[in-house]
Amino acid sequence: MIQSYEERLASFEEQSPQMLINRFLDSIHSYFVLRELNRASECGVWYLLLMGIHACILTINEKVFGFEKKEGKNGFKVYLEKFVDGEQGSLCFSRYSDDIYERRNVLAHQWFGEIGHRFAFDGTIEDGIRKENDAIILNPAKYYSHFESSFRLSGYLGKQSIRNYTDNLPEEKMRQAKDRMIRSFRKA
Repeated sequence: MIQSYEERLASFEEQSPQMLINRFLDSIHSYFVLRELNRASECGVWYLLLMGIHACILTINEKVFGFEKKEGKNGFKVYLEKFVDGEQGSLCFSRYSDDIYERRNVLAHQWFGEIGHRFAFDGTIEDGIRKENDAIILNPAKYYSHFESSFRLSGYLGKQSIRNYTDNLPEEKMRQAKDRMIRSFRKA
């Protein structure tokens, strides 16, 4: 049975900030990342994968960390640095965060753009991302696997798990995140 809007809102309000943040991250991971984005990765549907990862990162940044929409590009880079980047240079996606961000924006809002001529997907390269001449080459499967693993409590490929990080946020930051999530739920 589906909860009513009022029941869902009450359950959000009753939960501790940490519990609501974890519920929010679980929801994104279980219903979107593991179902939708995993399928896009398996099928080589790279544009949808790129747009989906981007949407998840900006949503988490806005709701959990309080980044404003105008801070999207900076927040995107910070998220990649903290949770997605691997230790090796070729797995440091944040180095090319402006290019990834721009490619996604062109795909979502205008389709054609100069970035399309210097940004390519190649699932066969060993690197996660690299620059070749003037072009950025992204292995989208590796990008996805690093992104997806950031939701796990252990076995993540990046520098840290978002779960471990959010569990250690100061109480005031957690309360602010809870307030943002509830305000957003009320608006939708």
